[in-house]
Amino acid sequence: MDCTDDTTRGGGLLCHVIFMGMRDTILHILKLVVAVLVGIEVSYPPNPYKEYLIVGLISLIILKNNLDVKIQEVLEKWLWK
Repeated sequence: MDCTDDTTRGGGLLCHVIFMGMRDTILHILKLVVAVLVGIEVSYPPNPYKEYLIVGLISLIILKNNLDVKIQEVLEKWLWK
């Protein structure tokens, strides 16, 4: 899937470029949040933030490995085949 077939979602090359810039910003913010959660998790014994840490780490893995785009492509193939 390239940037030329974005007509169904109303996007285009500019939309793709803006999204990639936002993706990097979101990735850096998410890294910061996960680092803070790890620091808080280590300092408090009963581990009150483990669910948030798990969600943050899963989100980080999804964004880092580009799985959101891959899942979207598979769903588009499956639903609009």
